[in-house]
Amino acid sequence: EVPEYSPYASPKSKKRNSNKKCSTLLKRLLIISQYVAFASITYFLYDKNTQLATTSTQFTVLNNEFRSLESTLFDTEKELTQANSEFFKLKMKVNSQLVNKKLNGLTPDTIGSKERQEVSDHIVKRQDAQSERILKLQTYIQDIQRFELEQRYGPGPYTVEFTVSIEGKKHFFSVQTAPNELMPHAVKTFMQMVENGGWNDSVMVHKVGHIALASPVSASSAEKKDDKLFQALAFPEYSEQFNHAKYTLGFSGRPGGPQFYINLNDNSVTHGPGGQHQHTLAEEADPCFATITRGKDVVEKFIQLTAKAQKLKGDEKVLYSTIEQIKILNDFKKKS
Repeated sequence: EVPEYSPYASPKSKKRNSNKKCSTLLKRLLIISQYVAFASITYFLYDKNTQLATTSTQFTVLNNEFRSLESTLFDTEKELTQANSEFFKLKMKVNSQLVNKKLNGLTPDTIGSKERQEVSDHIVKRQDAQSERILKLQTYIQDIQRFELEQRYGPGPYTVEFTVSIEGKKHFFSVQTAPNELMPHAVKTFMQMVENGGWNDSVMVHKVGHIALASPVSASSAEKKDDKLFQALAFPEYSEQFNHAKYTLGFSGRPGGPQFYINLNDNSVTHGPGGQHQHTLAEEADPCFATITRGKDVVEKFIQLTAKAQKLKGDEKVLYSTIEQIKILNDFKKKS
């Protein structure tokens, strides 16, 4: 028998030998390609892991900066309030000196308009500097929280679903948050509370005709809920482009939160700039941060419940509904 490697081997044997070599070569190429693919995937995963670690570090740093800024803003606003108080006291003192014939050796003749103007100019200049500093801090907080929102929940706006119980019947409605460009601080505060689950099993108060107020009280136990689940705003953020029209949501109080309300009427004037005269800085406005996009009929049921409450006998003209759950419908990176 003639060997396959012999020059006298048949064409069939040569073909078989050639096929065998091709098969071996293909196997080697397949192994090499597998190694290359494995190396590529390993590098890709390593690169992504490095990026995630970097982003996580940046997020932690920004979060720490934000907490520090919140504290600084609080202190600065406290200083501004104190300056306003000092200005008021000084004004009263000057007026008192002008009214009395003689006080500590000062008479109306010795307190000239020039001196009064100098004092007034100094206080106004100080207030302007404090206001400018606060505005810069507020802008920086907004930038940080806009970044945090998009890192955690993706680009806004975000959709949040409410499950409520009104007189024993379950109802649903959805809200869409304000654009991140306009109200990042208020939206971030609300989203964080929803993610914490703080508003689940809470109370909606129906007492006044223009709003339905969400209160951090447990509907099942009637006890105040854990403060750690809730947050207040650092300042009363507001945008004229997102005002308190009917079906919108706003934070109550100053600087705002954690309580929020649903506008049952158009409250763009009474809850807008200058509409809340009971607050020290009356020129401010309640933050408006979301609007109902689905289930507006539930608002009409809230209005009917409020009307019922106002017809009750006695001093406590109030009824309650239950917020069973509030959940974020957007996909987001849940905390591990």
